[in-house]
Amino acid sequence: MANLSIIEKEILEKLFKMGGGYVLDFTDRTFGEFFEHELGIDIFDEKYTYHTGSKANRMRAFWKIESDEVVARCIIKLIEYIELKRALRDFIREDYPEDLIEKAKTIAERLSEGGSVDLPEIIRATTETSYSDGVISIKLNDKVFSHVKNLLANGHYFTAVEESFKIVRKKLQQKTGFERATDAFKEANLKSIFGHEPKDSIEKDFSKELNFYIWLFNFSEMKKLILLRMK
Repeated sequence: MANLSIIEKEILEKLFKMGGGYVLDFTDRTFGEFFEHELGIDIFDEKYTYHTGSKANRMRAFWKIESDEVVARCIIKLIEYIELKRALRDFIREDYPEDLIEKAKTIAERLSEGGSVDLPEIIRATTETSYSDGVISIKLNDKVFSHVKNLLANGHYFTAVEESFKIVRKKLQQKTGFERATDAFKEANLKSIFGHEPKDSIEKDFSKELNFYIWLFNFSEMKKLILLRMK
């Protein structure tokens, strides 16, 4: 049984739109497919039948039956689903407030911390950035790594990247006054970033090259969203 308080359940029910027996925009078919694919669970198993047997009631039964770790994984996967739907403009962003999403992530993190989880070797923090046999190993900033290690351990890579980026944006804002990378990494801000005036051509070209990669990344992400939208 997941260790959820009454207040935490209220938060999750509000975020996942569980009024009227529904859960988000799932049909019975897609609800079943979500649990099967993401968690390996048959949510329409008899043991999850509760009261009317609606999707919302099955979710409530799921909370009662499953462990903290499994429920935490489910919460994160549902948040990832919401974030994808918002990116695709299938969901209205204002209907899923950031503060509510953050509270749900905190609930999932608390549940995840109930057990000890060993990180897979591939995502352990390394002592340096290196490349070998097709594998890139990157040392994460200690503050970032401590913030997202439970998400990485449970395979929630999309959310881990997003959470990491929030820390980076906050740091950029503190150093340069801007949150957006395209604004923060302008040439005028290089002294704030390096702690000194650019001393060679490599540091002087840093802004131009970085903004090119930012543009390239955003373009590739846009293509990905277009392809998802077309499916």
